[in-house]
Amino acid sequence: MPEYPPVVNQPRRLTIWQQNLDRGLDNQHELLQAMGRDRYHFAALQEPYMDHNKKTRANSWWTAVYPTGHDASEERSRAVTLVSRTLPTNSWSQIHIPCPDLVGVEFRGDFGTLRIMNIYNDGDHDETLEALWNYMHSPESR
Repeated sequence: MPEYPPVVNQPRRLTIWQQNLDRGLDNQHELLQAMGRDRYHFAALQEPYMDHNKKTRANSWWTAVYPTGHDASEERSRAVTLVSRTLPTNSWSQIHIPCPDLVGVEFRGDFGTLRIMNIYNDGDHDETLEALWNYMHSPESR
């Protein structure tokens, strides 16, 4: 496992907001307002709004993390994770899992490592759960 530089100013507690936005732009704007600037550290969004460039909406308080291969894929991603800019950039990184409906983020601190998986689970197939299972049983997950 790689060594990471020490993280300063890490929060004592992480807060996560999870919501399905039903692809609505108004829903996304309301969500961003409701979350505020520093009340949450992560937002796990399912079916977020995507514009014609395949980008979601976020304000300057958030970094949008898309599924691995999002830009190269013709498939529409149905999961996006927003990471608060209050978190030091050296305290987190994306976990690369090739699935358009799965975003993994790894957070590191004095406590160890926490992995957050944001999944859109399509009721018509199990591909997302299979991708998660494959990752969880791979050497990269250890």
